[in-house]
Amino acid sequence: MIDKNKIAKNTAVLYLGMVVATLLSLITVRFVLENLGIEDYGIYLALAGVVGFLNILNSIMSSGTQRFLSFEHGKGEDDGVNVHFNAAMTLHVVTVLLIILSGLTLKDYVVHQLMNLPAARLETATFIYDLVLIKIVISVLGVPYAAVLNAREDFRSVALISILQSTMMFFGAWSLYIVSYDKLIYHTVITTLVMIAVFLLKLIYVRSNYPESALVPRHLFNHRVVRSQVSFSAWNLFGALASIVQNQGMVLLINIFFGPAVNGVFGIAQQVSRSLISFSSTLMRAIRPQLIQAEGRNDRRGMLNLVHWSGRVSFYVLLFLVAPLLLNMEPIFRLWLGNIPEGLTLFTALVIVGGLINQFSVGIMSGVQAVGKIATYQAVVGLFLIIPLPLGYIAFSLDYPASTVLIIAIIIALLANPLRVWFAHRIFALDPKGWYRETVLMALIGVAPSLAASWVILHLLGDYSYLYLFGIIAPIILIPMNIYVAGLTQSEKVALGAMLRRALAIYRTGDWKSRRSS
Repeated sequence: MIDKNKIAKNTAVLYLGMVVATLLSLITVRFVLENLGIEDYGIYLALAGVVGFLNILNSIMSSGTQRFLSFEHGKGEDDGVNVHFNAAMTLHVVTVLLIILSGLTLKDYVVHQLMNLPAARLETATFIYDLVLIKIVISVLGVPYAAVLNAREDFRSVALISILQSTMMFFGAWSLYIVSYDKLIYHTVITTLVMIAVFLLKLIYVRSNYPESALVPRHLFNHRVVRSQVSFSAWNLFGALASIVQNQGMVLLINIFFGPAVNGVFGIAQQVSRSLISFSSTLMRAIRPQLIQAEGRNDRRGMLNLVHWSGRVSFYVLLFLVAPLLLNMEPIFRLWLGNIPEGLTLFTALVIVGGLINQFSVGIMSGVQAVGKIATYQAVVGLFLIIPLPLGYIAFSLDYPASTVLIIAIIIALLANPLRVWFAHRIFALDPKGWYRETVLMALIGVAPSLAASWVILHLLGDYSYLYLFGIIAPIILIPMNIYVAGLTQSEKVALGAMLRRALAIYRTGDWKSRRSS
C-alpha cells in the first residue's frame, strides 16, 4: 500500500534540510564569486566540468544502486538487500579505478590543449584538476551508503548531513576573505576536505545503524547480481549522457567558444537553477523508494498512481519556487550579487524553463527504472537528449550567442516528453491520455490563472523599485490558491485537509515536542 502520509513527512524533513542548505549555498556562491572573481570562478567550473565527464560512470550506477536496494526492500528480502549492497561496492571500487586511470591519462591534454585557459593559470589549473578528480572518487565511493539511507527512507539523517556539508562549505567560503594564499587553490582544497569529511561521516553512520551495509566477502563477487547491476547500469548510460549534456557538456562548450568569463556567468545560472530544482528533486527522493517498493511487491496500480501524481506535484513545487524569481529576476539578483553579470538573467530563465518542462516526466523515469526494462528506453531517449550538444557546437561555430544551446535544450525537452510517454505505455501500460489529462493538463490549469494574475499585478506596479516585494508576494499567495482550487483531485484535497488537521492537532496538544525528543 502506498503511504502518502509517510511521503509527506519525508518530504517535509528533506525540505527543511534543503531550505537551510540552499540558503547557505547561495550565500557561499556570493562569497566565492567576490573572492575568486568571475574568471577564476569560470576556470574552476570549466575544470570541474571536464573531469565531470568521468563522473558519468557514477551517475549511471547511482540510480541503479538505489533501484536494486529499494526493490529488494519491497520484496521483503533483507538478505537480498545485503547481496546487492556488496555487489554495488564492488562495482563502485572498479569505477573508481577506471576514473583514476582515465583522469590521469587525459590530464595533460585537458589542461593544456582542450581548455581555453589563461597561460598564467595553467600550473594552478593542473593542481585543481587533481583535486577535482579526488572529489569525484570520493563521490563515487559514497554512492552505496547514500543509497542505503534513501532505500531505508532515513531522510532525517540525509537532511542533517546535507546541512552539515553546506555549513562547512559556507565557512570555507567565508574564510576566503582572510587568506592571502592563492584563493582558487585554497577554495578547491577546502571543498575537497569537506567532501572527504562528509563521506567518512556517512560511512560510519550507515555501517553502525544498518546491517545490510556489512561487507560480506562471498557477496562481493556474486556474479549473477553483479551482472544484473552492470546490465542495468550500462543501459543507464544514455540517461547519464543526457545529464552531462545539460550540465558539464554545456559548461565545456561555452568555455571553449566564449571563455571563462561567460562560462562563470553560466555557472552562476546553473547554481541558481540547481538550488531551486533540488527542491523538486527532493520530493522525488521521498517518492521514489515507495514507487520502486510498490513494483517490487507487484502493486502495479499503486506504482502508476505515483507516476501520475509525482510529475504534477513536482511541477507545482518547482513553479512555486521559481515564479517569484522569474517575475522579479533583476531586483532579486541585484540584492543577492550587487552587480549583475551580463547575460545572467537570460541564462537563468532558460535553464529554469527547461527544468520545469522536465518535471512532468520525473515519475515516468522512475517507473521505467522500477520495472527494470530500461534498455531500449535509455538507448532511444538518451540519444535524443544529447542532441543539444552537437547542435550547440554548430550554432556556436556560426557565431550564435551562448544562450542558443539552452534554447535548443528546451525544444528537445518538449519533444522528449511524448517519447517517454510512448515508452511508458509499452513498458508498464501507462495510459497516455490519462497521463496528459491528470499530469500535464491539470498542472497547467492549476497554475496558469495565478501566473497571469501575478504578471498583471507586477506590471501595474510600474518601475517603482520599492514595490518589487509585491511582485514576489503575489505568486507566493496566488499559486497555492490556484493549485488547491483547480490543480488537485477531490481525494487529494481530502488527504491534504486531513494532513493539515493532524499537524494542527499535534501542534495544539504539544505532542510535537515529545515526537522531536524521541
